[in-house]
Amino acid sequence: MLLVGILLSTSGFAQSNTLFNPDYNGDGFIGVDDILGALSFYDNAWDGPVAIVIYGCTNPSYLEYDASANVDDGSCATLAVPGCTNPSYLEYDASANVDDGSCATLAVPGCTEPSYLEYDPLANVDDGSCLNSSWTCGEAITYAGVGYSTVQIGDQCWFAENLRTTTYLNGEAIPQIYSNGDWVSTTSGAMAFYNGYLIGGPAYGGHYNWYAVDDARGLCPSSWHVPTDAEWTILTDHLGGESVVADQLKSNYGWYGAPPGWDGSFNGTNSSGFSGLPGGYRSSSGNFANAGYLGYWWSSSPNGSSEWYRGLSSGNGRVSRFSGDRRSGFSVRCVRDAE
Repeated sequence: MLLVGILLSTSGFAQSNTLFNPDYNGDGFIGVDDILGALSFYDNAWDGPVAIVIYGCTNPSYLEYDASANVDDGSCATLAVPGCTNPSYLEYDASANVDDGSCATLAVPGCTEPSYLEYDPLANVDDGSCLNSSWTCGEAITYAGVGYSTVQIGDQCWFAENLRTTTYLNGEAIPQIYSNGDWVSTTSGAMAFYNGYLIGGPAYGGHYNWYAVDDARGLCPSSWHVPTDAEWTILTDHLGGESVVADQLKSNYGWYGAPPGWDGSFNGTNSSGFSGLPGGYRSSSGNFANAGYLGYWWSSSPNGSSEWYRGLSSGNGRVSRFSGDRRSGFSVRCVRDAE
C-alpha cells in the first residue's frame, strides 16, 4: 500500500521539516482534502515548500523497486537477476527473474550425436532419442518400432525390405485410405496395405502415393531418404546396367509366372542382397493389382507433372524405368544419406 506524508517548512514552529500525519481528516484515506486540511492547519505561518513523501523500495537492484518512492520502507526483498527467462531458448537461465533480451537461439530437441542412426543435424538439445550407435550397413535398424534389414551395394546402403511405416519421421500418422474414391481424390500423403493386409509377410511392405514420398515430414528414418532417380541409376549401373540386373535384384522366392500361382524359374538369385519382392501396386484409380508378378518402387524425383519410379516383373531380366501418376501406390525403399 502506498504511504504518503507531507513535509512542511514553517517559521511558526520550533521544528523545521516536521512530518505531519498524512490522514489529516482521519477517514482512513489520503486525498486532496487531507492535503488542504494540513495546509489550513498551518494557515499563514507556512513559509516553505510542501514535500510529498512516498514510501516504497528505493533500491533499483530489487524487483520491488518503485521509481516514484523517496522514502525506503523496507519492502525491498527480491534481488533482480537479469537473464533469458524463456525456457524455449538455449540461453535460458533458471535463476533469472528479469528478461534482459539475451534469448537468441531457439532450442531444437533431437539426437545430437552424429554417430547415432537417429542423428538430427538441426537439433541443438539432446532429447535422449539417440538409440542405435556404432551401426554399420548390413546390420538391422529399428524405425517406428519396426525392424528392417539393410544391405551394402557398392557405395550405397539400402533397406533390404520394403518400407511399411504408418507414420512419418516426426511421428504423425500417414492416413491409410482404402476407398478407391478417396484414394483418387486425395492430394496429400496416403498409404495402404495391399487389399488391406501385408501380402506374403512384412517384407512386402505398404503402398504409398507420391504425395507421401514428397512430404516434408519424411518417410524414411533420420539419415535415410527415398532414393532419387539418379541414385536408382547408380544402383543398376553398379550391378551391370538396367538391361541385365533384374535377376540380381529379385528375391529368390515369391515371383510367379504362368499359370498363376506357379513359383518356378521366375525367382531371382538375389545376389545383390536387395531382395526385391513382387508386392504389386495400387493404380491411380485405387485398384490393387499384380502382387506376385510386379514390383514397383518410387524415386523422389519428379518428371514434369509425373514422377520417376523403377519396376521389376516376372520373366523379365531388366529393371524398367517409368514415369507415373503421383496418385499411384508403389513400394518404397530407403537409402542411406551419403557420408
